[in-house]
Amino acid sequence: MLDALTMNTKNPIRTSASISLVAALALLVGCSSDEPPPPKAPKVAKHDWVNEIRAEAENAPSAVQVLPFANPAVEDLRRSASHLESQGDFDTAKSKLEHAIQLEPSDPTLWQSLAELSLQREAWSEAEQQAQKAYDLGPKLGALCVRNWLTVRAARLERGAVADAESAKAQVPACQVAPPVRM
Repeated sequence: MLDALTMNTKNPIRTSASISLVAALALLVGCSSDEPPPPKAPKVAKHDWVNEIRAEAENAPSAVQVLPFANPAVEDLRRSASHLESQGDFDTAKSKLEHAIQLEPSDPTLWQSLAELSLQREAWSEAEQQAQKAYDLGPKLGALCVRNWLTVRAARLERGAVADAESAKAQVPACQVAPPVRM
């Protein structure tokens, strides 16, 4: 290429343009990078609603705990989703829970886990709908019921519906069953 440039010395404009073109191409090649762009950080709620909800439900004074029968395939998916959630892989955890729900569509604990995952993903409307579905399918008593209403409350607060959020919070005491009096 250099020979072609030096042989064409009768036309200095053409030679100058050719040199400029070669320099521009060299500059572009030097600026290119084989590295992929950095991965996007997962969307995470600014408020840690899920841990707050789980802790409050765990400490709620209730003598009743109602759990569905365990399907081994569903339990594997639930454990996998829980692990993925702890790793911050909310999208894959969501797909695991959705698969589990296909196997056991009437399991309120799956719907509640999906609702809490939606809180993590800042999908407020989804979280409220899923928690409501969990409540409708569930025992309406115990820790699961508390988690249902606290999830609804959190989703409403995040959407700015403060009065509706307080209405959801007011449902929590109805979930709690006092232990029998023993004499």
